[in-house]
Amino acid sequence: MSEFVEVSTSLRRREEEIRRILDKTSPVLVWPAEEGIAIIAANRDKKENRIHSIYDRIACVTLGTFSGGTILWQHAAFRASSDGFNLSKGDVSCRIIIRDISALLSESFQSLRKGSLFGAEALFVEVDKESKNDYLVYLNFMGFVNTFDEARLFGHLDPDADHNGDSDELKDSAERKLGEIWDPSRPLLEAIGMLREEELFGGLFTSSRIEIVTMDRSAVKEERFSQVFKRTA
Repeated sequence: MSEFVEVSTSLRRREEEIRRILDKTSPVLVWPAEEGIAIIAANRDKKENRIHSIYDRIACVTLGTFSGGTILWQHAAFRASSDGFNLSKGDVSCRIIIRDISALLSESFQSLRKGSLFGAEALFVEVDKESKNDYLVYLNFMGFVNTFDEARLFGHLDPDADHNGDSDELKDSAERKLGEIWDPSRPLLEAIGMLREEELFGGLFTSSRIEIVTMDRSAVKEERFSQVFKRTA
């Protein structure tokens, strides 16, 4: 019984430590639409990207520690390249990548020595020929898979604030606003411009560095895969 209690306490402490790390995560917004998908990420690092392309049709966005995030997306890219030897770019599946990364995150969290992905989470976004077949996933630090199909906000708009596990009122307000204004028929560049003008999303656009990526559905349909993933900032 005492051994069980010790392990349980250790996991709880690890969870609390990771949540403190994630409380400092800069914001990321994902906007799925008929035209494709837009991803906006605030980035404190002047060199390393948070949004990564995997076989053009798949984007990986890291949350939490940069070291853990770098290892995570590199694992994902390697897993995709293993399939890529036998499949075309249009056939590499994000679901296979998710299965592997989910297992790695779970193992990293439960490892007594803190695994290499400790303190990291990720978003994976796969754009398809048809919007109904897009695959958008949030992988939390325990490896749990959460899919979504509407505009979502992750991280904190004010990551330097002391949240202490309390409700982030600014984020809550921004999420409600996002639910009100999300319109999948709106062109991506127009949606990005509209978000810039919304005061609630100021924390997303006032960072020292902003990454903005659009994923073009028409390029997927026409198999112009090198033109799917576009950095606009």
